[in-house]
Amino acid sequence: MDWPQWSPDGKQIAVAGIRGGWDLTAPYDIYVMRTDGTDVTRLTHDAARPRSPVLRAIEPSWSPDGSRLVFTRQFSDRPNDALAVVSVRSGRERTLHVAGDHPVWGRQGIAYVGARGIMLLNPRTGRASVFASPHAHIAGLAWSSKGELAALEGEFGQRIVVYSSTGRPVREFGTPSRAAGTCGATWSPGGTRLLVRVAEYAALLHRLPHDQRPQPGAYTGLWTVDRSGSQWHRLPIDARTCNASWR
Repeated sequence: MDWPQWSPDGKQIAVAGIRGGWDLTAPYDIYVMRTDGTDVTRLTHDAARPRSPVLRAIEPSWSPDGSRLVFTRQFSDRPNDALAVVSVRSGRERTLHVAGDHPVWGRQGIAYVGARGIMLLNPRTGRASVFASPHAHIAGLAWSSKGELAALEGEFGQRIVVYSSTGRPVREFGTPSRAAGTCGATWSPGGTRLLVRVAEYAALLHRLPHDQRPQPGAYTGLWTVDRSGSQWHRLPIDARTCNASWR
């Protein structure tokens, strides 16, 4: 199971994955469960149907009131991913009719990565507008409780840019090492620190002189960083996934 996300009330966790064992040919679906791992409910089913064009349902993100989840659908017969919303109670789904990925639901709306940059969608009207236009690839997004949006920018998330609620970049900082990138950002409940996974990607290492490359594993793991980007702290956890959730 991947992409674990706490519900706003802390009583459930949403995940995406394959139930019953790891199988690269099996489809991903969205599930919710209690925090002790019981009462598991599968919310999406299209990916499990034979001959379905839905390849994976991934990247769930809770609505602020905890009643719905936005997620990304990947298709086997289409070039672009699409966003959809599912009710946690009924399992009823509806497409948002937008192409994109990395959706995150905050008070301002649903932010996601689209063809024109970081987009902001109003879930009531279905209208989307450009929130910010970064000049780099976006590897992930995260809303804070303060209404700020963190974006992992660069080919491997080598740079973290924090945007205000209006889409204005207010802070920018790098990772603990020139050889490291980031993925899977999530804010602390108070919006004061970010939790990210840092990884020393081979493609980045190969661009550095040998004498500037860190020892393997020197930086890989879960880290927290304050809003200014000046205080990085490595957690004593062996994290092998990009996805974590803070509560």
